[in-house]
Amino acid sequence: MNATLKNTIASALFATALFMTAGTAHATVKDAGQSVSADTKVSVTVPDFIILHYHDNLNLNFGTANAVTVNEGSNQFDVSWTGTATGGDESQLQNKDDAMESFFQGDSKVTVALDGMWAVRGLSESGKARITISGEQDRMEQDGSVISITDKNVYQGDKNNKGKNIDVALNGFGLSNATIGGVELGLDFSKTTKSGTHTGATYTITAETI
Repeated sequence: MNATLKNTIASALFATALFMTAGTAHATVKDAGQSVSADTKVSVTVPDFIILHYHDNLNLNFGTANAVTVNEGSNQFDVSWTGTATGGDESQLQNKDDAMESFFQGDSKVTVALDGMWAVRGLSESGKARITISGEQDRMEQDGSVISITDKNVYQGDKNNKGKNIDVALNGFGLSNATIGGVELGLDFSKTTKSGTHTGATYTITAETI
């Protein structure tokens, strides 16, 4: 092969190399991108939270009491011509009206259970709340006539859970899940001498997360 042919082949190869280099300069294959993943654990801490529903005023309206007669049997007196009467039956009066006797239990006292007097909802560590009833103002008056509260309890459900304080379930803070309970009051009418409204007593309901 002569020198001229060699130079011609070399030039052709050099031109081809330049052409291929120029043509592939923008077609370089890129490596796949890097990717990493990680998990994040999520936790939420909520505080104790309680809502107490209550009534700020309570009116107990006893139904109309019908006038009654109670037959105490016969009686007799020895009477002088001067008008003096002696003897007679001074035995204790007997309450023979069954409805009255049942209502007052023979000692002028009655216990009244009042449903729906409080409700609680919220959150606590145990999922429960303690409901307490207290208060020192147990006397109601009306112009010298007195009605006294002799005992008071809170209760929930079937009244088997009853006392000065009780533990009840908290079912979250949704209104539809509120735990509802009542108040039981013992009333003493032994010093009640007048009809009408007697006022002055109060009690306090306390709801506490536990």
